Amino acid sequence: MTAKILNVLRLQRFRGEVCEELEFSPGVNVMIGEPNAGKTKWLQILDYLFGDTGVVEDALGQDVATIYDRARVELTIAGEPLTLERRWKEKGGRTKILVNGDPVPAAEFSAFFLQQLNLPVVRIPKGDPYSENTWPELSWRTLLRHIYRKEDSWHEFILKQPESDQHAAVVLFLGAAPAVFSSDYARLVEAQKQQAKLEAQKANFEQTVQDVARELVTVEEATAGFTRDSLAAAIKQLEDEAVARQARREEMLANLRQAAEARAAEENARQAEVFARYGAELEAARTRRAQLRQQVEYGSERITELTLRLNSARNELAKLERTRAAGDILGPLRVTHCPVCDRPVSPRNADPGACHLCHQPVEQTAEPDRATSLRLDFERQQLKEEGAELEGLVDQLKAEDSVARLQLRDAPHRPGGLRRGGMAAAGPGGSGA
Repeated sequence: MTAKILNVLRLQRFRGEVCEELEFSPGVNVMIGEPNAGKTKWLQILDYLFGDTGVVEDALGQDVATIYDRARVELTIAGEPLTLERRWKEKGGRTKILVNGDPVPAAEFSAFFLQQLNLPVVRIPKGDPYSENTWPELSWRTLLRHIYRKEDSWHEFILKQPESDQHAAVVLFLGAAPAVFSSDYARLVEAQKQQAKLEAQKANFEQTVQDVARELVTVEEATAGFTRDSLAAAIKQLEDEAVARQARREEMLANLRQAAEARAAEENARQAEVFARYGAELEAARTRRAQLRQQVEYGSERITELTLRLNSARNELAKLERTRAAGDILGPLRVTHCPVCDRPVSPRNADPGACHLCHQPVEQTAEPDRATSLRLDFERQQLKEEGAELEGLVDQLKAEDSVARLQLRDAPHRPGGLRRGGMAAAGPGGSGA
Protein backbone atom coordinates (compact mmCIF):
# COMPACT_ATOMS: atom_id res chain seq x y z
CA MET A 1 0.00 0.00 0.00
CA THR A 2 1.57 3.31 -1.13
CA ALA A 3 0.68 6.45 0.79
CA LYS A 4 -0.36 9.57 -1.08
CA ILE A 5 1.43 12.93 -0.89
CA LEU A 6 -0.34 15.67 1.09
CA ASN A 7 0.37 19.35 0.21
CA VAL A 8 -1.02 22.43 1.96
CA LEU A 9 -1.72 25.21 -0.56
CA ARG A 10 -3.64 27.92 1.31
CA LEU A 11 -4.75 28.53 4.91
CA GLN A 12 -7.54 31.07 5.53
CA ARG A 13 -9.34 32.50 8.54
CA PHE A 14 -12.46 34.68 8.34
CA ARG A 15 -13.66 37.54 10.49
CA GLY A 16 -17.10 38.23 9.03
CA GLU A 17 -16.43 39.00 5.35
CA VAL A 18 -12.76 39.86 5.99
CA CYS A 19 -10.40 37.05 4.94
CA GLU A 20 -6.83 36.58 6.15
CA GLU A 21 -4.73 33.92 4.45
CA LEU A 22 -1.34 32.29 4.19
CA GLU A 23 -0.11 30.66 0.98
CA PHE A 24 2.28 27.71 1.03
CA SER A 25 4.70 26.53 -1.63
CA PRO A 26 5.43 22.90 -2.51
CA GLY A 27 8.07 21.38 -0.25
CA VAL A 28 9.18 22.55 3.18
CA ASN A 29 7.86 25.91 4.34
CA VAL A 30 9.40 27.89 7.21
CA MET A 31 7.38 30.55 9.08
CA ILE A 32 9.62 33.41 10.27
CA GLY A 33 8.49 36.52 12.16
CA GLU A 34 8.74 38.69 15.21
CA PRO A 35 7.89 37.17 18.60
CA ASN A 36 4.17 37.16 19.39
CA ALA A 37 3.32 37.92 15.76
CA GLY A 38 0.73 35.11 15.63
CA LYS A 39 2.73 32.34 13.90
CA THR A 40 1.66 29.75 16.48
CA LYS A 41 -2.03 30.77 16.12
CA TRP A 42 -1.88 29.98 12.39
CA LEU A 43 -0.47 26.53 13.12
CA GLN A 44 -3.11 25.95 15.83
CA ILE A 45 -5.83 26.79 13.28
CA LEU A 46 -4.29 24.27 10.84
CA ASP A 47 -4.16 21.64 13.61
CA TYR A 48 -7.84 22.32 14.48
CA LEU A 49 -8.83 21.90 10.84
CA PHE A 50 -7.14 18.47 10.77
CA GLY A 51 -9.87 16.87 12.91
CA ASP A 52 -9.42 18.18 16.46
CA THR A 53 -12.41 16.91 18.51
CA GLY A 54 -11.83 19.23 21.48
CA VAL A 55 -13.39 22.58 22.33
CA VAL A 56 -12.48 25.39 19.93
CA GLU A 57 -11.60 27.76 22.80
CA ASP A 58 -9.06 25.23 24.12
CA ALA A 59 -7.62 24.53 20.67
CA LEU A 60 -7.29 28.15 19.40
CA GLY A 61 -7.53 30.24 22.55
CA GLN A 62 -10.44 32.37 23.73
CA ASP A 63 -9.33 35.48 21.78
CA VAL A 64 -8.96 33.78 18.38
CA ALA A 65 -12.20 31.78 18.82
CA THR A 66 -14.05 35.01 19.59
CA ILE A 67 -12.54 37.20 16.84
CA TYR A 68 -12.82 34.70 13.98
CA ASP A 69 -15.90 32.67 13.07
CA ARG A 70 -14.52 30.13 10.56
CA ALA A 71 -11.33 28.79 8.99
CA ARG A 72 -10.47 26.90 5.80
CA VAL A 73 -7.48 25.09 4.33
CA GLU A 74 -6.97 24.10 0.69
CA LEU A 75 -5.04 20.87 0.18
CA THR A 76 -4.03 18.46 -2.54
CA ILE A 77 -3.76 14.72 -1.99
CA ALA A 78 -1.91 13.05 -4.83
CA GLY A 79 -2.77 16.06 -6.93
CA GLU A 80 -6.52 15.92 -6.14
CA PRO A 81 -7.83 19.15 -4.55
CA LEU A 82 -9.45 18.89 -1.11
CA THR A 83 -10.91 21.66 1.08
CA LEU A 84 -11.39 21.42 4.85
CA GLU A 85 -13.49 24.04 6.65
CA ARG A 86 -14.81 24.51 10.19
CA ARG A 87 -17.52 26.99 11.24
CA TRP A 88 -17.58 26.96 15.01
CA LYS A 89 -20.07 29.82 15.43
CA GLU A 90 -22.82 28.13 13.43
CA LYS A 91 -25.33 25.84 15.16
CA GLY A 92 -23.87 22.30 15.24
CA GLY A 93 -20.70 23.45 13.51
CA ARG A 94 -18.35 22.74 16.40
CA THR A 95 -18.60 18.97 15.96
CA LYS A 96 -18.48 18.87 12.14
CA ILE A 97 -15.79 19.35 9.48
CA LEU A 98 -16.85 20.42 5.99
CA VAL A 99 -14.99 18.33 3.41
CA ASN A 100 -15.49 19.96 0.01
CA GLY A 101 -18.69 21.40 1.51
CA ASP A 102 -20.04 18.09 2.85
CA PRO A 103 -20.29 17.78 6.66
CA VAL A 104 -18.32 14.95 8.33
CA PRO A 105 -18.50 14.38 12.12
CA ALA A 106 -15.21 15.16 13.81
CA ALA A 107 -15.20 11.73 15.48
CA GLU A 108 -15.28 10.02 12.03
CA PHE A 109 -12.76 12.33 10.35
CA SER A 110 -9.68 10.27 11.34
CA ALA A 111 -10.79 7.11 9.53
CA PHE A 112 -11.95 9.18 6.53
CA PHE A 113 -8.64 11.08 6.20
CA LEU A 114 -6.51 7.94 6.58
CA GLN A 115 -8.50 6.44 3.71
CA GLN A 116 -7.92 9.58 1.62
CA LEU A 117 -4.15 9.33 2.30
CA ASN A 118 -4.22 5.60 1.50
CA LEU A 119 -2.80 4.81 4.94
CA PRO A 120 -3.76 1.49 6.62
CA VAL A 121 -5.95 1.44 9.71
CA VAL A 122 -3.98 -0.62 12.25
CA ARG A 123 -4.68 -1.56 15.84
CA ILE A 124 -1.79 -1.43 18.26
CA PRO A 125 -1.45 -3.07 21.67
CA LYS A 126 -0.69 -0.84 24.61
CA GLY A 127 1.18 -2.63 27.36
CA ASP A 128 0.41 -6.34 27.73
CA PRO A 129 -1.27 -7.52 24.49
CA TYR A 130 -3.10 -10.22 26.49
CA SER A 131 -4.82 -7.74 28.83
CA GLU A 132 -8.56 -7.24 28.79
CA ASN A 133 -8.24 -3.86 27.06
CA THR A 134 -9.01 -3.82 23.35
CA TRP A 135 -6.32 -2.72 20.92
CA PRO A 136 -6.98 0.94 19.94
CA GLU A 137 -6.66 2.21 16.38
CA LEU A 138 -3.65 4.29 15.37
CA SER A 139 -5.53 7.46 14.48
CA TRP A 140 -4.71 10.31 12.12
CA ARG A 141 -4.42 12.69 15.07
CA THR A 142 -1.70 10.49 16.61
CA LEU A 143 0.25 10.50 13.35
CA LEU A 144 -0.21 14.27 13.05
CA ARG A 145 1.29 14.79 16.49
CA HIS A 146 4.41 12.95 15.28
CA ILE A 147 4.62 15.07 12.11
CA TYR A 148 3.89 18.40 13.74
CA ARG A 149 7.13 20.18 14.81
CA LYS A 150 7.62 23.21 17.01
CA GLU A 151 10.84 24.98 17.99
CA ASP A 152 10.56 23.99 21.65
CA SER A 153 10.34 20.24 20.75
CA TRP A 154 13.26 19.97 18.31
CA HIS A 155 15.49 18.54 21.01
CA GLU A 156 13.60 15.21 20.91
CA PHE A 157 11.60 13.14 18.43
CA ILE A 158 8.14 13.89 19.83
CA LEU A 159 7.08 15.60 23.02
CA LYS A 160 5.01 13.83 25.70
CA GLN A 161 3.85 10.86 23.61
CA PRO A 162 3.70 7.24 24.90
CA GLU A 163 6.46 4.95 23.65
CA SER A 164 3.86 2.59 22.16
CA ASP A 165 2.43 5.42 20.03
CA GLN A 166 5.93 6.56 18.98
CA HIS A 167 6.86 3.01 17.98
CA ALA A 168 3.62 2.51 16.04
CA ALA A 169 3.94 5.85 14.23
CA VAL A 170 7.56 5.19 13.18
CA VAL A 171 6.63 1.67 12.01
CA LEU A 172 3.76 3.08 9.93
CA PHE A 173 5.95 5.83 8.45
CA LEU A 174 8.43 3.13 7.43
CA GLY A 175 5.60 1.14 5.80
CA ALA A 176 5.95 -1.87 8.08
CA ALA A 177 2.79 -1.40 10.17
CA PRO A 178 0.65 -4.02 8.32
CA ALA A 179 3.36 -6.61 8.96
CA VAL A 180 4.22 -5.64 12.55
CA PHE A 181 0.65 -5.11 13.69
CA SER A 182 -0.99 -7.68 11.42
CA SER A 183 -4.59 -8.72 11.84
CA ASP A 184 -3.41 -12.34 12.12
CA TYR A 185 -1.41 -11.46 15.22
CA ALA A 186 -4.42 -9.68 16.71
CA ARG A 187 -6.61 -12.72 16.01
CA LEU A 188 -3.95 -15.01 17.50
CA VAL A 189 -3.83 -12.96 20.68
CA GLU A 190 -7.62 -12.92 20.85
CA ALA A 191 -7.75 -16.71 20.36
CA GLN A 192 -5.13 -17.26 23.06
CA LYS A 193 -7.11 -15.00 25.43
CA GLN A 194 -10.27 -16.98 24.63
CA GLN A 195 -8.38 -20.25 25.23
CA ALA A 196 -7.20 -19.05 28.63
CA LYS A 197 -10.73 -17.99 29.51
CA LEU A 198 -12.15 -21.38 28.46
CA GLU A 199 -9.51 -23.24 30.43
CA ALA A 200 -10.43 -21.23 33.52
CA GLN A 201 -14.09 -22.03 32.93
CA LYS A 202 -13.23 -25.71 32.52
CA ALA A 203 -11.39 -25.73 35.84
CA ASN A 204 -14.33 -24.04 37.54
CA PHE A 205 -16.73 -26.53 35.96
CA GLU A 206 -14.68 -29.52 37.11
CA GLN A 207 -14.55 -28.11 40.63
CA THR A 208 -18.31 -27.56 40.60
CA VAL A 209 -18.86 -31.15 39.42
CA GLN A 210 -16.66 -32.43 42.26
CA ASP A 211 -18.60 -30.37 44.82
CA VAL A 212 -21.97 -31.59 43.51
CA ALA A 213 -20.80 -35.18 43.30
CA ARG A 214 -19.85 -35.21 46.99
CA GLU A 215 -23.48 -34.49 47.81
CA LEU A 216 -24.74 -37.24 45.47
CA VAL A 217 -22.64 -40.24 46.50
CA THR A 218 -21.87 -41.94 49.80
CA VAL A 219 -18.69 -41.57 51.80
CA GLU A 220 -17.39 -44.93 50.55
CA GLU A 221 -17.99 -43.97 46.92
CA ALA A 222 -16.41 -40.59 47.49
CA THR A 223 -13.35 -42.27 49.04
CA ALA A 224 -13.12 -44.68 46.12
CA GLY A 225 -13.21 -41.78 43.69
CA PHE A 226 -15.78 -40.38 41.34
CA THR A 227 -16.47 -42.40 38.22
CA ARG A 228 -19.06 -42.19 35.48
CA ASP A 229 -20.82 -45.28 36.90
CA SER A 230 -20.92 -43.94 40.44
CA LEU A 231 -22.31 -40.63 39.26
CA ALA A 232 -24.90 -42.42 37.07
CA ALA A 233 -25.96 -44.59 40.03
CA ALA A 234 -26.26 -41.51 42.24
CA ILE A 235 -28.33 -39.75 39.61
CA LYS A 236 -30.56 -42.85 39.26
CA GLN A 237 -31.09 -42.88 43.01
CA LEU A 238 -32.06 -39.23 43.02
CA GLU A 239 -34.46 -39.81 40.13
CA ASP A 240 -36.12 -42.69 42.04
CA GLU A 241 -36.48 -40.46 45.08
CA ALA A 242 -37.98 -37.75 42.92
CA VAL A 243 -40.52 -40.23 41.45
CA ALA A 244 -41.47 -41.42 44.95
CA ARG A 245 -41.91 -37.85 46.17
CA GLN A 246 -44.00 -37.04 43.12
CA ALA A 247 -46.24 -40.04 43.83
CA ARG A 248 -46.57 -38.96 47.47
CA ARG A 249 -47.41 -35.46 46.32
CA GLU A 250 -50.11 -36.75 43.97
CA GLU A 251 -51.60 -38.83 46.80
CA MET A 252 -51.70 -35.87 49.15
CA LEU A 253 -53.25 -33.68 46.46
CA ALA A 254 -55.94 -36.34 45.80
CA ASN A 255 -56.78 -36.52 49.52
CA LEU A 256 -56.98 -32.76 49.77
CA ARG A 257 -59.14 -32.64 46.65
CA GLN A 258 -61.58 -35.22 48.08
CA ALA A 259 -61.79 -33.37 51.38
CA ALA A 260 -62.42 -30.12 49.56
CA GLU A 261 -65.13 -31.69 47.39
CA ALA A 262 -66.88 -33.17 50.46
CA ARG A 263 -66.76 -29.84 52.24
CA ALA A 264 -68.04 -28.08 49.13
CA ALA A 265 -70.96 -30.55 48.83
CA GLU A 266 -71.88 -30.03 52.49
CA GLU A 267 -71.67 -26.28 52.08
CA ASN A 268 -73.79 -26.38 48.89
CA ALA A 269 -76.49 -28.38 50.68
CA ARG A 270 -76.51 -25.93 53.58
CA GLN A 271 -76.64 -23.01 51.19
CA ALA A 272 -79.54 -24.63 49.29
CA GLU A 273 -81.47 -24.95 52.55
CA VAL A 274 -80.74 -21.35 53.44
CA PHE A 275 -81.80 -20.20 49.99
CA ALA A 276 -85.07 -22.14 50.26
CA ARG A 277 -85.85 -20.62 53.66
CA TYR A 278 -85.01 -17.13 52.55
CA GLY A 279 -86.98 -17.68 49.34
CA ALA A 280 -90.12 -18.52 51.35
CA GLU A 281 -89.57 -15.51 53.60
CA LEU A 282 -89.04 -13.30 50.58
CA GLU A 283 -92.25 -14.50 48.99
CA ALA A 284 -94.15 -13.90 52.25
CA ALA A 285 -92.69 -10.39 52.46
CA ARG A 286 -93.72 -9.66 48.89
CA THR A 287 -97.25 -11.02 49.53
CA ARG A 288 -97.57 -8.92 52.70
CA ARG A 289 -96.46 -5.79 50.84
CA ALA A 290 -98.93 -6.52 48.03
CA GLN A 291 -101.75 -6.90 50.56
CA LEU A 292 -100.82 -3.67 52.32
CA ARG A 293 -100.57 -1.84 49.02
CA GLN A 294 -104.01 -3.19 48.00
CA GLN A 295 -105.44 -2.17 51.37
CA VAL A 296 -104.03 1.33 51.00
CA GLU A 297 -105.43 1.65 47.48
CA TYR A 298 -108.88 0.38 48.60
CA GLY A 299 -108.87 2.72 51.60
CA SER A 300 -108.03 5.67 49.37
CA GLU A 301 -110.83 4.81 46.98
CA ARG A 302 -113.30 4.32 49.88
CA ILE A 303 -112.29 7.62 51.47
CA THR A 304 -112.82 9.38 48.15
CA GLU A 305 -116.24 7.77 47.71
CA LEU A 306 -117.44 8.59 51.23
CA THR A 307 -116.07 12.12 50.97
CA LEU A 308 -118.14 12.64 47.82
CA ARG A 309 -121.27 11.29 49.59
CA LEU A 310 -120.57 13.50 52.62
CA ASN A 311 -120.25 16.55 50.38
CA SER A 312 -123.47 15.57 48.59
CA ALA A 313 -125.32 15.23 51.93
CA ARG A 314 -123.95 18.60 53.04
CA ASN A 315 -125.14 20.16 49.79
CA GLU A 316 -128.64 18.67 50.21
CA LEU A 317 -128.80 19.91 53.78
CA ALA A 318 -127.77 23.38 52.62
CA LYS A 319 -130.52 23.31 50.00
CA LEU A 320 -133.17 22.35 52.62
CA GLU A 321 -131.94 25.13 54.88
CA ARG A 322 -132.32 27.62 52.05
CA THR A 323 -135.79 26.20 51.13
CA ARG A 324 -137.01 26.52 54.69
CA ALA A 325 -135.68 30.04 54.95
CA ALA A 326 -137.42 30.94 51.71
CA GLY A 327 -140.71 29.37 52.93
CA ASP A 328 -140.54 31.30 56.18
CA ILE A 329 -140.15 34.48 54.18
CA LEU A 330 -142.61 33.84 51.32
CA GLY A 331 -145.39 31.90 53.20
CA PRO A 332 -147.20 34.87 54.78
CA LEU A 333 -147.23 36.89 51.57
CA ARG A 334 -150.51 37.29 49.51
CA VAL A 335 -151.23 38.33 45.92
CA THR A 336 -151.88 42.06 45.86
CA HIS A 337 -151.80 42.75 42.09
CA CYS A 338 -153.30 41.01 39.11
CA PRO A 339 -150.58 39.15 37.20
CA VAL A 340 -152.31 40.11 33.92
CA CYS A 341 -153.10 43.79 34.24
CA ASP A 342 -151.01 44.50 37.32
CA ARG A 343 -153.93 46.31 38.98
CA PRO A 344 -154.41 45.92 42.73
CA VAL A 345 -156.93 43.34 43.91
CA SER A 346 -158.66 43.07 47.25
CA PRO A 347 -159.89 39.95 49.00
CA ARG A 348 -162.81 41.83 50.48
CA ASN A 349 -165.05 41.18 47.47
CA ALA A 350 -164.33 37.44 47.34
CA ASP A 351 -166.74 34.76 48.39
CA PRO A 352 -165.86 32.64 51.38
CA GLY A 353 -164.10 29.47 50.34
CA ALA A 354 -163.13 30.88 46.91
CA CYS A 355 -159.99 32.50 45.59
CA HIS A 356 -160.29 36.27 45.66
CA LEU A 357 -158.33 36.44 42.40
CA CYS A 358 -159.78 33.66 40.19
CA HIS A 359 -162.95 33.08 42.33
CA GLN A 360 -162.45 29.30 42.17
CA PRO A 361 -163.12 27.10 45.23
CA VAL A 362 -160.13 26.62 47.58
CA GLU A 363 -159.75 23.47 49.76
CA GLN A 364 -159.48 24.36 53.36
CA THR A 365 -156.69 22.39 55.25
CA ALA A 366 -155.77 22.70 58.81
CA GLU A 367 -152.30 24.09 59.49
CA PRO A 368 -150.75 23.46 56.05
CA ASP A 369 -147.61 25.38 56.91
CA ARG A 370 -146.87 23.30 59.99
CA ALA A 371 -147.00 19.97 58.08
CA THR A 372 -144.54 21.30 55.56
CA SER A 373 -142.29 22.56 58.34
CA LEU A 374 -142.33 19.19 60.07
CA ARG A 375 -141.39 17.36 56.91
CA LEU A 376 -138.53 19.72 56.26
CA ASP A 377 -137.31 19.25 59.82
CA PHE A 378 -137.39 15.48 59.37
CA GLU A 379 -135.42 15.70 56.13
CA ARG A 380 -132.90 18.01 57.79
CA GLN A 381 -132.44 15.63 60.71
CA GLN A 382 -131.97 12.67 58.37
CA LEU A 383 -129.30 14.53 56.38
CA LYS A 384 -127.49 15.64 59.54
CA GLU A 385 -127.41 12.10 60.91
CA GLU A 386 -126.20 10.73 57.57
CA GLY A 387 -123.52 13.44 57.40
CA ALA A 388 -122.32 12.67 60.93
CA GLU A 389 -122.20 8.98 60.12
CA LEU A 390 -120.24 9.67 56.92
CA GLU A 391 -117.81 11.92 58.78
CA GLY A 392 -117.18 9.16 61.31
CA LEU A 393 -116.59 6.62 58.56
CA VAL A 394 -114.20 8.99 56.73
CA ASP A 395 -112.21 9.65 59.91
CA GLN A 396 -112.05 5.93 60.66
CA LEU A 397 -110.91 5.13 57.10
CA LYS A 398 -108.27 7.87 57.24
CA ALA A 399 -106.91 6.45 60.49
CA GLU A 400 -106.84 2.95 59.01
CA ASP A 401 -105.18 4.30 55.85
CA SER A 402 -102.44 6.00 57.90
CA VAL A 403 -101.76 2.78 59.78
CA ALA A 404 -101.67 0.77 56.52
CA ARG A 405 -99.27 3.27 54.95
CA LEU A 406 -96.94 3.09 57.95
CA GLN A 407 -97.01 -0.71 57.80
CA LEU A 408 -96.30 -0.59 54.04
CA ARG A 409 -93.39 1.79 54.59
CA ASP A 410 -91.91 -0.37 57.36
CA ALA A 411 -92.54 -3.69 55.64
CA PRO A 412 -89.13 -5.09 54.43
CA HIS A 413 -88.56 -5.71 50.72
CA ARG A 414 -86.63 -8.90 51.61
CA PRO A 415 -85.89 -10.94 54.73
CA GLY A 416 -83.39 -9.51 57.17
CA GLY A 417 -80.68 -12.06 56.26
CA LEU A 418 -80.65 -11.02 52.59
CA ARG A 419 -78.76 -8.08 51.15
CA ARG A 420 -78.44 -6.62 47.70
CA GLY A 421 -75.94 -8.57 45.62
CA GLY A 422 -75.91 -11.75 47.74
CA MET A 423 -76.88 -13.55 50.91
CA ALA A 424 -75.41 -12.91 54.34
CA ALA A 425 -73.72 -15.61 56.33
CA ALA A 426 -76.23 -18.10 57.61
CA GLY A 427 -74.50 -18.55 60.92
CA PRO A 428 -71.16 -19.26 62.54
CA GLY A 429 -68.85 -20.95 60.08
CA GLY A 430 -71.21 -20.21 57.15
CA SER A 431 -70.08 -18.42 54.02
CA GLY A 432 -72.00 -15.76 52.17
CA ALA A 433 -73.49 -16.61 48.80
